[in-house]
Amino acid sequence: MRAYVMALPRLLLTVIAIALIAGASATLYSEESGNPKVITGTLTIPARIGITKNGHAREKSGSATIVPAAEAARVTVSTTSANATLSGFATNTSTGVITFTITGVTASGTLGDVPIVATHATAGELDKETLSVIIPKSIKEPQPPFEGPVVPTRRLLNQQTSPVVFDLPAPRAVGVIMAGKTLELTVIDQFTLLCGDVYAGADITEFTNQKINQVLTAASTYSDPVFVFRLGPIFNNIAGADAVAWVNGGTAADNPPTYSETQNIPVQVDTFPMTNGIKNRVVSYTDTTKVLKISY
Repeated sequence: MRAYVMALPRLLLTVIAIALIAGASATLYSEESGNPKVITGTLTIPARIGITKNGHAREKSGSATIVPAAEAARVTVSTTSANATLSGFATNTSTGVITFTITGVTASGTLGDVPIVATHATAGELDKETLSVIIPKSIKEPQPPFEGPVVPTRRLLNQQTSPVVFDLPAPRAVGVIMAGKTLELTVIDQFTLLCGDVYAGADITEFTNQKINQVLTAASTYSDPVFVFRLGPIFNNIAGADAVAWVNGGTAADNPPTYSETQNIPVQVDTFPMTNGIKNRVVSYTDTTKVLKISY
């Protein structure tokens, strides 16, 4: 970056500011000193942020580093986008660092549509960076199929287990003989990019925001147990001696019945509805071969 300095008459004692060509710094001319004063500003912000929901704080920190440090007192950091807000400003004129908090409000329509600008009171714009506010948007296609033998097992299930029984609160539990496969589904954002780095820990829900006791991982995946079952007894306490004895009393004869269904399940991630969810997933099980097939 180069700045071109003009010779100015030494008549005024005012301060004149001229922005550099590239906009990442500015040259400040003081007629009192007669020497140009270069002011630089560098913004450091994340490329993507999320929206705070359901107890998961997704605000991110940003900073602007100003040189000379004392000029930080004359710098403001702002955005013109309604998709995010800036708050919590703290300016340190000893280090020249301005820190602030970036909060996502609404989802970006295009990548990088949230501009953040550091502006000096007289030198003008020092630096400009952009970010995106992302949300979980859909389950990546194609969703994984499966076909192969599975081993039936005895399990105790309720609202707090995975698989889940939505209408059976703990500590009660139902015993099931189940055969299934846990699929790993991948969630992507509105730009078809992975979003686990921003939304790790988000609850996965189905139907009308009913928890399945799974969360999104940092790799942007979640576990989806797919199974068929034979219902057993209901127990008053999942940890009770009778429930434990039933689970431990499995035999080689345990087997769900032959079964087939087509599943269409609305899915939400952190209450954001997935545009596709689980559609036309065919789950079939043959009791004689103990083979489970999952297709679409």
